[in-house]
Amino acid sequence: MPPTLTRSTVLKWALTSRVLTAAWCILTDLLLPDHAATDVERWQADQDAVLPAWLTRPFTRWDAAHLLRVARVGYVTDRDAAFFPLYPFLVRCVTKLLPFLAAAERYVVAGTVVSNACFVIAVLLAYDASLKFRPALADRTALALCATPASVFCSVPYSESLAAFLGFGGVALLGRNRPWLASVLFASVASTRSNGCLLAIVVVADGLARSIPKRGRSLQLLGTSMRSALVVLPPVAKDLWHFHKTGEARSAFAHAQSSGWGVGLLSYWQFKQIPNFILAAPALGLAMIACRDALKRRPPIKRLVADLRAGDDGARLTIVELALAAHAAATAGLCLFVAHVEIATRLLACGCLPFSWALASVGERPFWRWYVLFFVVVGPAAHCNFLPWT
Repeated sequence: MPPTLTRSTVLKWALTSRVLTAAWCILTDLLLPDHAATDVERWQADQDAVLPAWLTRPFTRWDAAHLLRVARVGYVTDRDAAFFPLYPFLVRCVTKLLPFLAAAERYVVAGTVVSNACFVIAVLLAYDASLKFRPALADRTALALCATPASVFCSVPYSESLAAFLGFGGVALLGRNRPWLASVLFASVASTRSNGCLLAIVVVADGLARSIPKRGRSLQLLGTSMRSALVVLPPVAKDLWHFHKTGEARSAFAHAQSSGWGVGLLSYWQFKQIPNFILAAPALGLAMIACRDALKRRPPIKRLVADLRAGDDGARLTIVELALAAHAAATAGLCLFVAHVEIATRLLACGCLPFSWALASVGERPFWRWYVLFFVVVGPAAHCNFLPWT
């Protein structure tokens, strides 16, 4: 079925979804009591705030408080190293446009604006990328993103929306045959979230597909190596900066994750974490569906190689689509075996376009409709009241 939506319609959907999500966050924060969460960062509101507390309080929960504090005062504690600098930098820049607000609330408003604006742009870019890679799913992909199970994290000051904007933009640029610009955006994802460096998988696959039909293959492979290095550079640069500042020869990010949140290989595989594995299971299942769909859509290997040698750009796009599925699988594996498994929902939904393609392809089935409804409704209510969520 060919796409029927216009970009203006997609824009209206995306804007409406953000308004409704923000309103639901505020309402549930007003109606429900806060859970007595321990060992969490608490955002300190202004005594002379211009805006009422109920308007900003729901947007300062959990990691939002960390990111906003990094934006305000920089990297101070060991835990701060778990958060990458691009999102806090953008938030700090936007605060310059809000001098009429008190100091702390300025950052809350700026972070909320950055997250919601990036999400709206991300939906438009995902729609453009889908028109190139999966045109039959473009309309439903836009809808799936507007009703994403990670919806709350795209409205509060988290880095997910920025990662989605940059990552989906990079995929759209690969579809338009702009590999270097795509790599710059992928590197920006890696400056936003640590798992962004996994996008090097896509860069390598795209580069290898480009090198097959061309003369000067060595130069093409050199360019691919340079683009891949660009994507993995931000985490390396961050650790080098930490070494320069402290003299500690270790990964500041890995240390912060391990000491602050107990992240490590199989460290989350405990009986008490079974509810979190159940919470993450649908997202991990959608990652598997994305891989299955990509493999089913590819032509026979011999024909694919022949098309690549003939310089067929459609064959290159097939390779990129397979690499995007591999990236989704790598992200799912990272969540399942290393990270806190419940974050799989937001990492996959906001970082892997095949996740939304998979949701678009199965979204009419009752189970997946209830899954989306549950996460869209319960997610903001739980998150904004300090209840454990994804």
